[in-house]
Amino acid sequence: MSHTSKTRIILAMILLIGGPSFAQQMKRCSSMEYLKDQIQKDPSIAEKIKDLRNLIANSQANQRLEQSNANITIPVVVHVVYKTTAQKLSVARVQSQIDVLNEDYARLNADRVNTPSGFLSIAADTKIRFCLAQRDPYGRPSTGITYDSTTVATFIDDDKVKFHSLGGADIWDRNQYLNIWVCNLGSSLLGYSQFPNGGQPTTDGVVILYTAFGRPGTLTDYTLGRTTTHEVGHWFGLYHIWGDDGGACAGTAQGGDDAVADTPDQADQTFGCPSGVVTDACNNTANGIMYMNYMDYTNDNCMNLFTQGQTTAMTSILNAVRKTLKTSKGCTPAVTGMEEQAIALAAVQVFPNPTSETATVDFGGEPIHEIALYDLLGKRIWMKQVTVGAPNETIDFSNLGDGLYTLQINSADKQTHRKIVVKK
Repeated sequence: MSHTSKTRIILAMILLIGGPSFAQQMKRCSSMEYLKDQIQKDPSIAEKIKDLRNLIANSQANQRLEQSNANITIPVVVHVVYKTTAQKLSVARVQSQIDVLNEDYARLNADRVNTPSGFLSIAADTKIRFCLAQRDPYGRPSTGITYDSTTVATFIDDDKVKFHSLGGADIWDRNQYLNIWVCNLGSSLLGYSQFPNGGQPTTDGVVILYTAFGRPGTLTDYTLGRTTTHEVGHWFGLYHIWGDDGGACAGTAQGGDDAVADTPDQADQTFGCPSGVVTDACNNTANGIMYMNYMDYTNDNCMNLFTQGQTTAMTSILNAVRKTLKTSKGCTPAVTGMEEQAIALAAVQVFPNPTSETATVDFGGEPIHEIALYDLLGKRIWMKQVTVGAPNETIDFSNLGDGLYTLQINSADKQTHRKIVVKK
């Protein structure tokens, strides 16, 4: 046998033996690694995440209190950051992903029929719905999609895609919108998400690889938009179903889980698309592990459910941490600036206007929690959290050039804008 023939046989054997691993080269999610990096940068986040986990665990004991029969619709803005034509996803492709989210979170997905009988009683409609935003942070009409050309060939999970100055796109107000960035992610990464209270307001949202976004996606095994379903689950506070505990089993000295009561104990993530009952080192029950849960790592065509416990967890996070989204006007068609100022936060005043140095925003007794400044092109210059109950806030304009700027002023359930002229 020739050396060339031997080489071919060896290569064929490597491909045959390594076939499954090649199919698993894509990394479904780096949200936990991203969270660890956030904690390393800001150790105070660790305590906030601990509180978040306790909130989820406590919600399981108070499930009836958390559940609601009313749907909650979350306004979504999708920031498409593209370098090539293929990366500039169409409006139809973006809308298809919103459709997937609505189907999966409402349990209207066609493949729900694949849920094993042992888990049917706990499979749930989360009562969470999604819409592409119909108005932007200024109150102007919007498609809920932004397109930003970039010179960056590949992004990673370092948040650069979330800043226009770094080649990405700036966030819209995280208190009013779910921000999703779609781009070319490197390191074989499908997506990542920021947990509630898990980072800075300017980075809060979800990042998805463009080939795994929408339906049908173009990436083998990840063509049904379930990467976004998974990452939005993290954004609502859900952990991976196996608890990221290094293979330990809940109840052991080292063990942990996802803090959700009705997701079976599971040693580790599941790849590919198993069938039938699958057991592991932590679970040899009749139903086995819940590999078809959206918070596992199986292929898109193998995922088909959230549980009642996960629904309760997300509802508790929405009520406690992301509650301003429940009253956001993002899904409401835009009105003119004058109409909005007349009906929302009318008592807010800015003086002097024009200004050359500083100006004071008088809140007029309104419980303002955030103000942001935008230039004439709609680019956010800065954003500041305000102590609720403060009577006013003084803003320094001395480092800005002459021109017209817009102040966006937010309370818990209202938003308004004030034009301000800087003239030196």
